[in-house]
Amino acid sequence: MNRKQLTVYLILLAGYALSAYVTYAFFMDELVATIGVSMPDMGVPDWVGACQRR
Repeated sequence: MNRKQLTVYLILLAGYALSAYVTYAFFMDELVATIGVSMPDMGVPDWVGACQRR
């Protein structure tokens, strides 16, 4: 790989890592709902879960 290819690869890898983190951090309720199970109480502070409540 030359330097330009490596730069593009690392940018795409960072984007993938960020999207995976956001998916599991903010949309866990929707992911668990697809299998028909409710989320257990994990003791997360209210300010974290506020964005998940609708």
